[in-house]
Amino acid sequence: MKKDDEYRLSQFFGCYFHQDWDLDAKDWEGVIESFVNGNGPAIVVDTEMVISALLDDPLNEHALNHLVFTVWQCSYDPKTDGVSVRNWLESIRERLRKAITYDQAHTPPDGDRGLFFVYGPQVAALREQVLGRLMILAKSDRLETYHDLGRSLEPALHWRSSVMLDLLDEIAEREHALGRGLLSASAVLDLDHPLPASHFFTLANKLGHGVTDQEAFWRSQLSHIRLKAREVPSP
Repeated sequence: MKKDDEYRLSQFFGCYFHQDWDLDAKDWEGVIESFVNGNGPAIVVDTEMVISALLDDPLNEHALNHLVFTVWQCSYDPKTDGVSVRNWLESIRERLRKAITYDQAHTPPDGDRGLFFVYGPQVAALREQVLGRLMILAKSDRLETYHDLGRSLEPALHWRSSVMLDLLDEIAEREHALGRGLLSASAVLDLDHPLPASHFFTLANKLGHGVTDQEAFWRSQLSHIRLKAREVPSP
């Protein structure tokens, strides 16, 4: 984890879940509400991103406990409410996502990190753009990195943004329900060693595929979506 990310989480947990946190709010949800209300969208979005990255890391519960309570000095222990640290972090992430009416980071062409907020009405347009791009990739037997896919959109999205990931999953789930497979299989992390991100396989398992060999499953989906894409008439 980058030093800036560690600092963000130490500020979040140490400052908002300090030893007297229960004097500021009646429960941890109230603390999150105070955090959202007391900070600008950029900080809230950045915190959601860092927590998402932390959850993507396959740390065990012991390691998460060490980070949250020892390193970042969090004084609220979700286990007293019968909840694991990982599950609590997932709940925090969801609350932050719901609190943000516009969403998250875009990487400008010069590579410097910046924020570009996506308003609700823009999501529908972005959905159509992503769907169209994925269909083109499937029909032409091509792959594209999440990074390049995000930059091709208007407005551009950071590939790790919750809007981007949610759109990919939403489209894949809809196409799957229509018997056309997980269309998001055309988006990968790296063209040199192509494979989708973990959320692709998480969705696949949620839909009942029971993935045991990730590469084999991905390649089978890739063949399926390419076959089905050719059956869809061009506009």
